[in-house]
Amino acid sequence: MKTVKFLFILISSFAILSCDSDENDIVNNLDDNYPITLNFKNFDEEFTFYQNGALAFVTDEVLNNYNNSRISLNRQELETEFTNDYFKFLSDTEVEVSESGDIFKAEYVFEDGFLYLVVNNGKFLYGQGDKTKLQYRLSALQTNTAGSSNAYEDEDDINDFPATFENSKDFHTYNTLEDIQGDEFLLIHNLSAVYE
Repeated sequence: MKTVKFLFILISSFAILSCDSDENDIVNNLDDNYPITLNFKNFDEEFTFYQNGALAFVTDEVLNNYNNSRISLNRQELETEFTNDYFKFLSDTEVEVSESGDIFKAEYVFEDGFLYLVVNNGKFLYGQGDKTKLQYRLSALQTNTAGSSNAYEDEDDINDFPATFENSKDFHTYNTLEDIQGDEFLLIHNLSAVYE
């Protein structure tokens, strides 16, 4: 009789473990259910303006000057350009990218929260996030005498995005906010293309 009870307990335990293992397999398969597509959703946009030694409201004159400059990032134009863009993760290693009407496949890797495409043994920075949400960052900076705009290009750019007063000192050369006086100003425009 004890042998029958022991066998019953053993068989029951195995059945429970087997069911638990099946449930874990189902959950794990759902986590990696490919393809995973992240479509362009919108742009997050932020203007930061410094004048007279402090953070200030950007004036219409400065904003109009920036919008009419060669370095400006026009959100509406970029939204039109990015409308049909997407990242389609086909597997743990391959992604299909739609970029301004061009569609291509590439190997990819996530490192420290950044997406890199691997093409011809080169590694290109393409966004920040994960397979549920990615951001592609762009920034423009303008002073009363100069301007510059840039986007992700390689790993060295990570510290420059999003742009801040501190991480853009090579461009504007002000050591402290108090150095920005009189007609001088610093305008920072940060844009992030969001894919979800």
